[in-house]
Amino acid sequence: AKQAFSDALEAICEGRPALLLMDESGADAAALGEMPARRIYNTLRNVAAYFDVTLGALMPSGADAETATRLKLGAALFTGADALPDADSLDELAREGTVPGLLLDAGDTESWPFAAQRARAHGLLVSTRPGGVPTIDMMHNFMRAAKDARGM
Repeated sequence: AKQAFSDALEAICEGRPALLLMDESGADAAALGEMPARRIYNTLRNVAAYFDVTLGALMPSGADAETATRLKLGAALFTGADALPDADSLDELAREGTVPGLLLDAGDTESWPFAAQRARAHGLLVSTRPGGVPTIDMMHNFMRAAKDARGM
């Protein structure tokens, strides 16, 4: 399996994407932090680094900052504001060189103020879930939430 992943990743990285995000959202969070997954990610990270591509993962439900740190990811996107690690864990990710992110459902407007505040404080990537295309009104509401988080 490791060789197949490596070959596929090499073919993708030849196109020089800025970020290669592995979708681990369906994975078992505990298994993702164990040695077999870490070995596979070691290989994937080496291939991505050869092509100067950042390797990241969409973290599964229940994953924490420690899992992302163990995998030595360049980016870790957590799903939903309630899954986002606490401020200390976000700071630890930043120290380890991992860019933390938050993937929200486009219609989850209750999470927007929290996401905007955390994005400002910790430089998070914030995005909507694939398939959850935001409307213009949703985007304006998110921008208002970001403005409120800055206290403007």
